[in-house]
Order: sequence, then structure tokens, then C-alpha cells
Amino acid sequence: MKLYVVRHGDAANAASDSERPLSSYGQSEVRRVAQFMESKSVAVPTIWHSTKRRARETAEILSTAIGGRLEERTGLSPNDAADVVAVELQNYRDADLCIVSHLPFVSNLASELVAGSPAAAWNFSTGAVVCLEREATGRWWADWFISPAMLPGE
Repeated sequence: MKLYVVRHGDAANAASDSERPLSSYGQSEVRRVAQFMESKSVAVPTIWHSTKRRARETAEILSTAIGGRLEERTGLSPNDAADVVAVELQNYRDADLCIVSHLPFVSNLASELVAGSPAAAWNFSTGAVVCLEREATGRWWADWFISPAMLPGE
């Protein structure tokens, strides 16, 4: 199984944190990442995203390139416990999955899966993606990482 852990794109300033939309720059960086993922033949049946608008908008842009039915989920907010989702993923037997969330959650989740501890070892810029793969033994490892700054265009 492959798991794509994505930090939402750059968000505009707004009065309510949960309703902050992506900025035009954020939309652009997520489109570039989506094109990269499409070029790597990434396809997922489901994209989980947090309840925050910027995560939903990021998931919508990604879904145009990699497919995936959007599924809004609680437990994916910035300060939610990554170990709860990590346990769920250890038992997840469906096809590949994409999760769109926030810092520090995305970093904690990737660290929890790969290292067994939410040590926040990953530096996710906005729009960044890490592709994790689970071996038959249940062990996770990082296959690749990309951020918008690593891609052409702006």
C-alpha cells in the first residue's frame, strides 16, 4: 500500500482559521504538485482531508489529477493525535490512500509511521507530499518526497 501524506497549499488570511481558503499562490503550488503526481501515475480511490477549507480545496485540486473520492474526516486537524490515525492505517487494507492535512499533524503522522514516534522529523512546506509505502510486514518507509519549490514554475 502507498500512502501520500500532503500538507495543504498556502492559505490566505481570513478571520476564521477553519474557513481560510487557499491563496492564489497556494492553488498554483498544489496544481504543480498534482501534475507531478499525475506524471508519476499516482492514482488513489480515496482522499481523506481535514474539516478545514484549505485542506478540502487542496484535496479537490489533487483529485483532478490523481482521482479519488473526497472524504472529510475528523482527527486530521493540526494538533490531533497522529498515533490514532497511524493505528487505523496499520489495519487499513484498501487500496492506496492520500491524506491532506496540516502541520504539525502531517509531520507527526509520517514520523509515527516510519520511526514509531511523532518526533516531527519531516519538514513539510505548504503543498509538500511524502509517499510512504507499507511492506507486507507492516513496516513503513519513505519512497519519495516533493515540495512545490522543487518543481518548475511559480
